[in-house]
Amino acid sequence: MPFCLQCCEEYREGFDTCADCGIPLVEKLPPVPELEDTEQGKVVYDPPARLGSYADGAEADIVAALLESYDIPVKRKTWGGQAMTNLYGNLLTMGTELYVPARLLEQTRELLAAQPAEEEIPEDKGPGEEEWEEMVKTAGRQRRINFWLLFGIFWGLPIAIVLYLLFIK
Repeated sequence: MPFCLQCCEEYREGFDTCADCGIPLVEKLPPVPELEDTEQGKVVYDPPARLGSYADGAEADIVAALLESYDIPVKRKTWGGQAMTNLYGNLLTMGTELYVPARLLEQTRELLAAQPAEEEIPEDKGPGEEEWEEMVKTAGRQRRINFWLLFGIFWGLPIAIVLYLLFIK
């Protein structure tokens, strides 16, 4: 059975590329790197543990960046097209799961719990009601542009080609 070197997923025979990571599959995973338990001097395996799921890819990126700044290794598993997600501002994200080493899971959860939620913005420093409405309109407009751009690329171009072939030739 082939395996992905990055996410360690196992695939049925006949597959040669990981659907999530986009890298070629290998027939056998390399040996698991050994970690030394300094308290007892034993060599142990440290499997990845699921930290959580995030509906928004941007939120997952923020959490991952925070953890990496504390030297906590993070693995991501994104549901949906990874390349398209990055190109179109998380428009196509169907969720992202973050994984950390099992031995660091509790420490990681404590670190995330200790982070302040949202900072209070003084009323005189934040955008006014009119500015806020304009920002919301602009964001909505940008999402509609992204949608129609994707729609045009994936449906409009093939339809135009078919119509050209049918009526011009």
